[in-house]
Amino acid sequence: MGHSYKRVGADGKTRYTAIYRDIRGNRHSAGTFTSKKGADKAWQAAEARVAEGRVGTTARSRQTFRRYVEEEWLPHHVMEATTREGYTYSIYAHIMDWFGPMRMIEILPSDVRAWVKDQQDKGLSPATIRLNKAILSGIFTTA
Repeated sequence: MGHSYKRVGADGKTRYTAIYRDIRGNRHSAGTFTSKKGADKAWQAAEARVAEGRVGTTARSRQTFRRYVEEEWLPHHVMEATTREGYTYSIYAHIMDWFGPMRMIEILPSDVRAWVKDQQDKGLSPATIRLNKAILSGIFTTA
């Protein structure tokens, strides 16, 4: 159950922080507001997202594709050494230049379609494009 709590800032102004719990029971802030009503709405909305299965923090969605792949996905994805070698090559040869600087939340299906078209225009074989798309799909699935 979420709640909001009152706090007084260094400037003496009263603010309210919205707190909710994720699916593991960990406490998270849904933001700080000038009114209790605003804070209550925020934690209720956050709990509704958790109940819908749309979990995750906004900070995670703001991270870049490159950071997610390099710091989270590749190091923690369980696979054979030769598979890791092939995936790493494909990621850096065909995927990272296109998606690397983009924020995860900004990547849309239309971006993936444009990337596939770019791969075709570069003359990559359908088998290579299919492999690259499978890797990309795996990255998005675990994100």
